[in-house]
Amino acid sequence: MSTFDAYLYALDRMLARHLSPDRRERFVEEVRSHLTMDASDRERAGLDPGSAARLAKQAVGAPRVLAAQMIRQARGYDTANPVRLTVWFGIAFILSLSVPMWLMVRMIDFASAEEAIHWLPFFVLLGFGALVLRTRRWLVWPMAMWSACAAAAMLWAGLIPAMPNTSARAVAELRSELAKLGQDQQYVRACESGRMPTNKAPVPEGASVAERFVPGCPFNIPVSSKRTYTLAVVNPTQAAMDWGENGTAYAQLIDDQIQLLRDSLDIQTRPTKPAQFHWGAAVTGIAFTAGESTLLFLLVNGLALWASSASIRRRNQRDPLLA
Repeated sequence: MSTFDAYLYALDRMLARHLSPDRRERFVEEVRSHLTMDASDRERAGLDPGSAARLAKQAVGAPRVLAAQMIRQARGYDTANPVRLTVWFGIAFILSLSVPMWLMVRMIDFASAEEAIHWLPFFVLLGFGALVLRTRRWLVWPMAMWSACAAAAMLWAGLIPAMPNTSARAVAELRSELAKLGQDQQYVRACESGRMPTNKAPVPEGASVAERFVPGCPFNIPVSSKRTYTLAVVNPTQAAMDWGENGTAYAQLIDDQIQLLRDSLDIQTRPTKPAQFHWGAAVTGIAFTAGESTLLFLLVNGLALWASSASIRRRNQRDPLLA
């Protein structure tokens, strides 16, 4: 058995899942030739055969490290255009900022869109880190370009002339909420005046009811709602006593909520002048968002390359085939 057979066998197995048999055989033979020539040169320099072979293998690196390098070369990662390598991540980053912004401006599931605009770019960053680990290249400058595009798309999504529809949607939602609170107000006023018992619907502990209720009231208000709430146990006697002490406060609470919605409705329906577009502010916003994103990509790129280098050093130090 040759001095390098175990090393080359391990290398061949690691390449088997990624390269064709012909290409794999060519790579392995090239490594065999290189190791043999390097060991021969070291023997001529005065080293014994064992030491010469060991140093030749250590100069090449662990089979796993060398296999990863060959796979990168075979897939063209070392010479590929960085823009082409990052194009899908760039598109994903643009969509992760612009689509949630478009939804937020139009009040379409605002809460979910707000969560998405915080978390979706994070997943793009993770995918970009994985790409850097595969290619072992600095890919910051194309991501800086994609970040500028994403910032511009985000601005554009927020300025698409759809504000009349947005305002109409917001007004409709406010009026619907006001109508529901108006029913709540009538019920509470009836309880306050004694026309309706306050202990009519005590709620068992841990029960979920598909009804609206006023926060802090000892009873649930029977107005339909899509939401479900869990209320604490309230017995009829406690409810009646609590109403006697705090009924005015409950009524005031609903009045305050109604006034708040009316103020919001007034703001939404108040005539306003069309917003003017300011190029200076737009360019500043794009530059700030793009710069912030580029710094994050720079950090991820650097951390990924550092982790890859540390992993290579650790494998070269611990691989028994290099001993």
